[in-house]
Amino acid sequence: MALATDMSSSTGESFVDCLDGLAAFLYMHELYHYRFDAHCLQMEATGGLPVYGPYRRLVANRPISEWHEESIGNFYGLEALRPNPRFSYPQPICDYLWDLAGC
Repeated sequence: MALATDMSSSTGESFVDCLDGLAAFLYMHELYHYRFDAHCLQMEATGGLPVYGPYRRLVANRPISEWHEESIGNFYGLEALRPNPRFSYPQPICDYLWDLAGC
């Protein structure tokens, strides 16, 4: 809620529009993580070799600047905000989230 409030005051857009844009971003970001994790687990189940555990240990030992999975998740989240034929978020909301995600 605090982030949507800050977004609203920073962009001049309504709180509801900001909250909706933030929810769309977070949903797609987390959906990417779900798909990535499910794929790793499926590779493990069908391939018989550990994939998920070693990957998680590798990431845990890296600085956050090397967490490429997060960057890709942010990209998927930002793509959810791109204008499309059905709906378009106001440009200030897109710009705010673009600056926040740092892609």
